[in-house]
Amino acid sequence: MKSSTTIRKAKLSDIPALSKHRRLMFEEMWRLDERPVVLEEMSGMETAYIDYLKINLKNGQLSAWVVECDGQVIASGALSVLIWPPLPGNSSGKKALLHSLFVDEKHRRAGIARQIMQSMIAYCRLNNLRSVSLNASRAGQALYEALGFEAHPTIMKLRI
Repeated sequence: MKSSTTIRKAKLSDIPALSKHRRLMFEEMWRLDERPVVLEEMSGMETAYIDYLKINLKNGQLSAWVVECDGQVIASGALSVLIWPPLPGNSSGKKALLHSLFVDEKHRRAGIARQIMQSMIAYCRLNNLRSVSLNASRAGQALYEALGFEAHPTIMKLRI
């Protein structure tokens, strides 16, 4: 029997899966970059992310999507609405940050990440979020480019 997948908006009861997926996403990125995984950093981030999800899923500043296969959450992605000062062409200042996209290794290369991304982009269009950004891992860069995302070299950061 072939397994079927369904995508849906995440609920508060999905928080354990969302936080687990975010941790697994970072662990995988760090391994690919040959960076040591520091368990204390992961644990602290996961605890803080759970708190972040509880607050922001309730208040609508965050929306997330999960993909289920045979009753198990196998993939997820999230979108946070950020408020910046008003800009030309964006007087609300609202911007979307797409983050925490993860697909279980056994279910990759089946279009699931694309399906989550398309759901998040459709949500942005429906909610007039005109600026959508993300931090791309090497593994996801080709998908993001295929969906129309472009790198912007004018972004500068200072880590303090």
